[in-house]
Formats: sequence, C-alpha cells, structure tokens
Amino acid sequence: MPVHKLSPVQRQVAKAVARSAAEAAACTVFADLDAAPLQAALAALERPRPTVTHLIAVAAARALTAHPVLNAHLDGDALDMPGAVHLGLAMALPEGGLIAPVIRDAHAMDAVTLARAARDLAERAARGALAPADMRGATFTLSSAGRSPTPRYATPLIPLPQVAIMAITAIREAPVIRDGAVASGLVLPVSLTFDHRALNGAAANEFLDALAGRLADPADLLRPETP
Repeated sequence: MPVHKLSPVQRQVAKAVARSAAEAAACTVFADLDAAPLQAALAALERPRPTVTHLIAVAAARALTAHPVLNAHLDGDALDMPGAVHLGLAMALPEGGLIAPVIRDAHAMDAVTLARAARDLAERAARGALAPADMRGATFTLSSAGRSPTPRYATPLIPLPQVAIMAITAIREAPVIRDGAVASGLVLPVSLTFDHRALNGAAANEFLDALAGRLADPADLLRPETP
C-alpha cells in the first residue's frame, strides 16, 4: 500500500482541528436561506463580478457587527470582542491542505471590494506567497464546501480561539412555500458551528436571522455600508 506523508500545512491543520475537537463545546445549527435574490442580483452584473460567496461574506461581516458575541476570541473565561470583523476565508490547497487567510475590516467593505481582496488572497495562496500576517487575527471564519450539488450541510470545526465558523454549500433547487403553496425555489444551505462555552443557540439563531435579512437585499451589499 502506498504511503502518503502529510505536508507541513496538513500537519498544522491536523493539530489545529484535533485541538478544536478536544477543547471546544461545538454545536451546529443549520438553515436554508433564500438564494433567489442573490442569483438575480449577480445575473444583472457585468463580469468580473462578485460570487455568491463574496456576497455572503459581506452580509455575514455586516451582521456580525450587531452580534459581536460571535465575532470574538475566547481566552480562558474572558470573551474578547474587538468590534471590527476580520474575516477568515477557508481555502483548500492543491496538495490537500487547508488555510484561512484573513480579510481585515470586512464589515466596512462592499462586495466588489471584498471580492477583489479575496481573489488577491486566493491567487497568492496558490503561489505560496501569503505572508504570516495574512493568516493571523481572524475573528470569524467562512468556509465553502464547494460547488458540488451533492453535499447539503457541513459541521465545520471552530478555529480556536474564534468562537464561531460558518459553512455554505452549493445553492440547490428545492421545494419552498410561497403564499401558502409549494413552489420551486433556490436554497442556500448554511451551517453555523459555535462554541457553547462562549454563546448559546439563541445568539446563533439571531445571527442567522440577521444574515437572512441582509441576503434578502443583495443590492445593498454592493454599496458601501452606511454608518
């Protein structure tokens, strides 16, 4: 049987996820969000344009400013809530590693600006050109399980000392209720894993409600956030 040795990045990831599994009191809540407004908004834009992930990233960052308990680090029995949202974007590497470079002050960006920052990080990650500073200081992480229609939900591991991580999978067509009748709709599956040591399910659900509200008006995500 062939033996595959883990790369240095994979070894670091292995240690981090083992620590998370051992220490965090992880709990995951799931949601199906209406993706039709997102698809309609993107279809109206010229290329190059933000992706669904970029729009969700902006919506999440802005929602986190009103739900700071999820945008925090747990340090012993203290919760450090910095206010600014420094968003980690989980990215798979070709050799099988996983990294999450950071977009700083993501809450202050519109989707076009964030998309530009995310693509720069992805391009430098592919070249192995990320600096150590690009990997530090995330306060919340967003992970995408890819475009495959097969997986519906994920249970991501919290990158400690962060207290929450959100995963999205591919938008899919599914039955929805509209005006009391069953219709075909576009659904975005979302998984939010949080550390129960730092917050409870009510706070997680309130954040998901705020996220859904932001995604219902994607045109606003293309504009700078108003104070």
